[in-house]
Amino acid sequence: MFRLLALIACTLACALFAAPLSANEQHGRTCAAKAKGLYGVQCHGNTFNGVEFDQVTLIGTVEGNERGVFEGYVTYNSDLGSLNNHVMGQATFGRNCFGRIVWTTNEILLPGGGVIPLPPATVDFIAVDDSREILGAGVAPGMVGDAVPRLVCRLVRTR
Repeated sequence: MFRLLALIACTLACALFAAPLSANEQHGRTCAAKAKGLYGVQCHGNTFNGVEFDQVTLIGTVEGNERGVFEGYVTYNSDLGSLNNHVMGQATFGRNCFGRIVWTTNEILLPGGGVIPLPPATVDFIAVDDSREILGAGVAPGMVGDAVPRLVCRLVRTR
């Protein structure tokens, strides 16, 4: 009898303390699933190169999966020339599919096959038109002044 009571108590405790997904987590998963697919990406704006503001553009593709992991290859054009970049990062989604992605993999691809790692880059974005399009802006959390990028991006689903 004691074992049966202990089993019932344990079952009730597990049921009470097992946390269901919060509304934000469920919404984030829904947004990530909708954003799954291949996007053409184009960005333009200004970044600080350490000496002065530099006009830059990016063009390429980014693909997202149902877990909100995005990976892409872009050409980065600036006054210093054109560079091929590889980016990958985890997106987090909040209300209304507003989100943030931190490109933890951010690297220049060298012609000989090597890479030059860059610091992580952060972009805030909103998925619109049922995630057929994503609008974003580069951000620098906790930074002010020249360190903040002035870069806007548009991603359009290609398939």
